[in-house]
Amino acid sequence: MLSELKALARTNVKTRNEQLGEDRFLLMELDSVTFSVARAGEVTAQVWFKVTNDFTSVVISGFNGRDEITYGVGLDDEGRCRFKRAGERLDPWRVLKTHLEALLFSVR
Repeated sequence: MLSELKALARTNVKTRNEQLGEDRFLLMELDSVTFSVARAGEVTAQVWFKVTNDFTSVVISGFNGRDEITYGVGLDDEGRCRFKRAGERLDPWRVLKTHLEALLFSVR
């Protein structure tokens, strides 16, 4: 699931940079289980995505003082892999929207 989040985030960063006409955002991979999306030149303007040690969840933290939020990973009734939080099953794009929208669209 992290690889799917990363691929979608990479596409979102590329699209937003094209809309702005410059590279304002970066996707950085720390290792195989951690990546971040950041506003170029601003250390505090970034969102981190990390798989937990037991590989059952993804922890997202970062932008605008948000605390860490943990999403479990599991199968829905159709056998598709989904994120889980507070009894809700979420597609990867909804998770990204929750955590990246404020970062990508609050350009200074």
